[in-house]
Amino acid sequence: MIKSQLLYQLSYTPINYIAVVARPAGLEPAADGFEARRSIRLSYGRQSERNLSKKPDFVNTIFMRIGLTYNKNSPKSISLLFYTQGDTMKTFVAKEHEVAKNWHLVDAKDRVVGRIATQIAMRLRGKHKPIFTPHADTGDFVIVVNADKVVFTGRKWDDKYYYRHSGYMGGLKQISARKLLEFKPEEILRFAVKRMLPKNSLGRRQLKKLKIYAGPDHPHQAQQPEKWEI
Repeated sequence: MIKSQLLYQLSYTPINYIAVVARPAGLEPAADGFEARRSIRLSYGRQSERNLSKKPDFVNTIFMRIGLTYNKNSPKSISLLFYTQGDTMKTFVAKEHEVAKNWHLVDAKDRVVGRIATQIAMRLRGKHKPIFTPHADTGDFVIVVNADKVVFTGRKWDDKYYYRHSGYMGGLKQISARKLLEFKPEEILRFAVKRMLPKNSLGRRQLKKLKIYAGPDHPHQAQQPEKWEI
């Protein structure tokens, strides 16, 4: 019933009085957590139409939301509340040259490949930081030692295969996880992390921050990496 009355008032009641109520943003917090917004209130009533000759100030303003209120005690009055674009909250976007990138040292001995790879990929992307930006490299450097001592669950050492193709007919090659551990143990963890990163130039740059070594030693003492327990 109220909705039909509102439509009737909007359709047939002329605009005859315009009042502007300004409240500076940031003056006092609102109930929903946002700052106070500037508002423009329009009142509909039965008064003279002399104020319509003046062009209102909000004609060239871009509005984000429109609110409507109706008072049942005054059926001939409708109030519209406009929220301007400049008073809304802005999303923070990090800049790569302003982000501090730390170095972390991880010991992969007796660690499950998939479990440790998820944590490394998250640290490379920077999702552990509150300033995470999807299209920017906000992550840290990660050094992994003892990569030759990682473990797989189940029978993946014999059942899991890694494939590559030369691009020519019949050029498909494969190697099992156990064979790859013998020849290139660093690639097992690198392949797992690579497939958890974005498939674009950003993901390739993030993968370069991953340093994997089969033994317990690494040549990055100058960076003073922090020990990271996973």
